[in-house]
This record gives sequence, C-alpha cells and structure tokens, in this order.
Amino acid sequence: MVIDIKEMRELMPSLSISLCGLFLMTMTLHAHLGEEYIKPMHYLFILNSMLCFKNNIELNYADLMSSTVKRSRLNRTPMSTISLIEYVFDSGLNMFFVSIGFSILIGICSNYKNILEILLINDIQKNLLFIISTSATAFFAGACSCICTFMCVVFCIFISICFNFDSDNILLPIIASLSDYVCTISLIYFSESIYVQISKAYPAIIGNTSIFLPKFYYQVFITNSVLIGLIVMLLRVLYTQVEHMPKLKLFGSWSLGLAFIITMVAGHLINTLSLFNPWMGCVIPLFNGIAGSVILIYVGKVTTYISAQEGEDSADVISISSGDNVKSDKYIENPNNVRTLYTLIFTATCLALFACCLLRIFFTGIPTMYVLLFGVLLNVEIILLYYITNIVVFILQTLNMDVSYNIVPILNAVSDLLGICVLYSALYFIMP
Repeated sequence: MVIDIKEMRELMPSLSISLCGLFLMTMTLHAHLGEEYIKPMHYLFILNSMLCFKNNIELNYADLMSSTVKRSRLNRTPMSTISLIEYVFDSGLNMFFVSIGFSILIGICSNYKNILEILLINDIQKNLLFIISTSATAFFAGACSCICTFMCVVFCIFISICFNFDSDNILLPIIASLSDYVCTISLIYFSESIYVQISKAYPAIIGNTSIFLPKFYYQVFITNSVLIGLIVMLLRVLYTQVEHMPKLKLFGSWSLGLAFIITMVAGHLINTLSLFNPWMGCVIPLFNGIAGSVILIYVGKVTTYISAQEGEDSADVISISSGDNVKSDKYIENPNNVRTLYTLIFTATCLALFACCLLRIFFTGIPTMYVLLFGVLLNVEIILLYYITNIVVFILQTLNMDVSYNIVPILNAVSDLLGICVLYSALYFIMP
C-alpha cells in the first residue's frame, strides 16, 4: 500500500480539528434535541436544510478560493499576498449575502404548515409570530455561520501562503466542520432565546414556557443581535464598494436545485429515523461530517487539477482518468490514482478509530454495535464517494459543464444521503 506521508502530515491536523468540531456538534445535538422549543421553532428542519444546502455555497466559495490561490502560486502569477487576500475578501462578500438570502428563505420554507394555516384563516397571530420568529432565527444563525466561514477562509488562505501549505488539505475540512458546529450552536441559541421572548411577550397566544433564563440573559441576547446586525450592515456597505467588480460565480443553478432535492430527502430520512432511533439522529451527522470532510479534500484536488489543466489546454474536456502525468514546471499531479485513494482510506481509518473512542467515552449508553459499524462503514463510505466523485466529474465534463461550480453542492448532498442509507441499511440487516 502506497501512502503519501507528506500529505498525511498536512491532512491530520486540519482533519483532527474537523473531527473535534463535528464531535462537539454531536454532543450539542444530543443535549438539546429534547428541548421545548425544538418543535415549534422547526429546529431540525432549519438545521438540516442549512447543514446540507446553505453550507454548499460556503463550501463552494472555499473550494474556489483554494483552487484560485493554488493555481496563482503554481503559475507564479505576479500578484501580492495583500492583493490575493483582497480578492478572497471581495469574493466572500458575494458569498455572504447569497448565503444570508438562502438562510431567510429556509426559515420561511420551514413554516409551510403555518403558512397553510394562515391561508385557512386559523390562528393567524400565532402563525405569523412563528413565521417571523423562525425567519429571524434562521437569519441570525446563518449570519453567524457565514461570518465564521468568511473569517476562516481568509485566515486559512493567509496561513497557506505564509507557511506554504497545500490549501486543499487544510481549508475544506476545517470549513465543513466549523460551519456545521457554528450553525448548530447559533441556531440553538437564537431558537431558545427568541422562543422564550415571544412566550413572555404573548403568553395568551404562544403559551407559557417552562424554560428559565437569568435576567441578564435578555440583555446579552439583545447585544448579540444588535452586534450581528451591525456587522451585516458594515459588510453591506463594503459590498456596495465592490459591486461594480466582476462577480465570483459560486454555483450552477441546476446543481443547486438538484442538491436541494437530495437534501430534502436526506433531511426527511434523518427526521424520521430519529423518531424511532434517537441514536441515529446523533451518529448520522457525525458519520456524514467525517466522510464529507475527507472526500472534500479529494474534490478540492480534482477541481484544482482541472482548473490548472484548462489554463494550459484549450480542449473542452480534461480527463481525470487514472494514469501517469508528464511533469512540467507547472506540474499538478492527477489526483485520481491509487496513492490518493489509499491515503484517503488510511486517513479515514485513523479518524474512525479516534471517533469510536470518543463515542465510547462520552456516550456510554450507545450500543457497541453502533460504534463498530461506524468505524467499519466509514471506509466503505469513503471508497463509494471516491468513485462517485469520478463519475460525477465525468458526467459534468461530458455535458460540457464547469466542474468547479457544480460538483461541491452535488457531492455534499449525495454524501449525506449515502451516509444515511449505508448506516441504516447495515443496522436494518444486522439489528432488525
């Protein structure tokens, strides 16, 4: 077995951070899923939609920035570090407001039952309160996630330039887990805070809540809300200054639509399985998060390779079929090779062992079979996603569609759906 040791040294720190973030997210979910505000604030619907759909925009932004920076350095483009960071920042403003817009849309869509009730003229005040409250919650949580992603991308790009790291190895894994964790905790915070406030303000309509919060909590909540609002306004002012500049294309509309459909199916399956098996609701996001972080490294390398080849080759289709490359001064190795696959598998194995240990330590009540299946099936998931990535790339190139703008939303959504199917199928046959 041939493993790239140098790449392993670059991968493990970022993936370890990614694993810690995902595990914290799992612990947070496990601790709050039974809370009073979860159902009326449509928490699971909004969370699943944000993790699987809104974050696609942020991940695609991170992937495109990583490829741009790596290609610029490889081609020795005469661009200063400050100019490069400025380009990343300006492009991030576009990502920020597109993502914020989708966050509000997700908040509105989560109230489809409330909207139907209003159309039927039932409990209009109550339903309007929940529509406004959940939309505000989605806005604040989405803003927190976007701000975190924005800052992290700029910081990671700067670090990769200063210390000559491969940005593909450090950027996407950290962004994937950090965005998920920040989105989870911020959504919990604002869901609880807003639910308590509307319950106190309109007890006759919403009903009294049993949640007790200290008096100073209200001032802290108002301060945080105002601070986020000011940051959004400041970024909006900055965005108006760069609006005339060429916009970064973040995604393909059809691929985002396909990803949305897959996401809705995956979200419905998670919600349904969680009702019958609460452990699945905690384990599946962790499983999908690790698999997604690992495979996004490969996706980043594929998009970087194709972008670099397109810069040198006028052909419409750049093949990533396994094979040797002819080295040149601007050489980027074709990532579709046995060494890459073995490196990904070995990396996933190390992460699986670490994750299994954490599950046994912090979740003493989890069945042993769940932990064993988690460790074994993670490698199966990685292998399947590796070949699915190659198939998706082939299809996109055959259809003469830009791989960089379309692959991340599709792969991210497919990864979530595949993870649910793999885990549940194994549990169904082993523990019927």
